[in-house]
Amino acid sequence: MKMRASPRWITLAAGVALALAATAGRDASAGTVSYAFNVEDGTAHLASPYGTVTLTDNTTTGTVTFEIKSTTGKFDSFGFNTSVATSKFDVTATNDQVWSKVSTTLNQNAQDGFGKYTVVVEPSSASNSLRSADETIVVQMKNSGDFALATAANFSLLATGGNPAGYFAAHLNQPTETGFVAVTKLDPIQTTNATPEPSTMILAAIGGVMGLGARWQRRRRLV
Repeated sequence: MKMRASPRWITLAAGVALALAATAGRDASAGTVSYAFNVEDGTAHLASPYGTVTLTDNTTTGTVTFEIKSTTGKFDSFGFNTSVATSKFDVTATNDQVWSKVSTTLNQNAQDGFGKYTVVVEPSSASNSLRSADETIVVQMKNSGDFALATAANFSLLATGGNPAGYFAAHLNQPTETGFVAVTKLDPIQTTNATPEPSTMILAAIGGVMGLGARWQRRRRLV
């Protein structure tokens, strides 16, 4: 005899599905990856470690966030390349609003010997007080139709020129030396995978609740 779940169990399954949709969907498609600045320009003799850059992308909100950190000095510029047209996004620095100088000319912003970058973010002036050991730079897509472009892969391109060319480059100020550093190899030092899309979780939850309902109904008939 074929068993069917009661309307009450169907209602419960729908409720679970709605709850999962409300929570899981918020951070779906977000992921994080970190790289180390692995080389300096060879003239400044900077002390390592130079620092790290962490990318967090989120196609739900249409953002790519760069966080640059150093325990040995302070940054006063950061450059990256992208395959996305610069007219499609805005760039802001969130830790220090004084990092307000943003240059967005395709492959034209030099970071010393590490090539030319499409986007370079810097403080509004060269004052030492505006340098930062921990800076967060946010790329925000302007239109929701372009949110799918907000991926780390689209903002991790090799610079034009350079010897060697970098994927990311920055100017680092240490107590006795200053110079440029770069990420020339995309070897992650830490990765957090994207959150699963909620559809898979919802289908699994519905199946589980419906299965429990069917078992409960069968046990009732056997009693």
